Amino acid sequence: MKLDAPRKDAGSGDGHVAAGLNGWSRLRMQQKLFVWWHSSGGDLPPLAVCMAEALVLMRRTGLERYNWRTHRMLSSCEARFIDEVEVSRTMRLADPPGTLVEILGEDRQGVVTHVVIAGSRQDPCPAPWYVVACPALRACRAHGADELERAGVSGVVP
Repeated sequence: MKLDAPRKDAGSGDGHVAAGLNGWSRLRMQQKLFVWWHSSGGDLPPLAVCMAEALVLMRRTGLERYNWRTHRMLSSCEARFIDEVEVSRTMRLADPPGTLVEILGEDRQGVVTHVVIAGSRQDPCPAPWYVVACPALRACRAHGADELERAGVSGVVP
């Protein structure tokens, strides 16, 4: 299978689980998504959403390699506990793509490329997770909201 064309698996409830990404390392996804972001001028391919969601899953679960079955199972379980009204509210309050952010604990800035709303049975309020393009690392990484601080909205990293 080609690096830039993983096939999409329509078996998940949200339609964003890419079986073709199965087994990809976190680093490979981070670098590929960054290349897409850096060269796209903001017009990312649809599979970028799949990669962003996969990076958030790997960050939340500690996985180093993507497993689409785990993703599909977790998404299915979480869907039962997440209130769609709360998801909409959380998305409205989240920093949008293009927001310039400081990565706390690091001497780096990045640009939000994707926002993924996630929740769990233990927490009734869904939370935003961000995928951030970090030019200094030439990678896009997933971060929880508590790891970022808004630096601006221009989307331009000095």
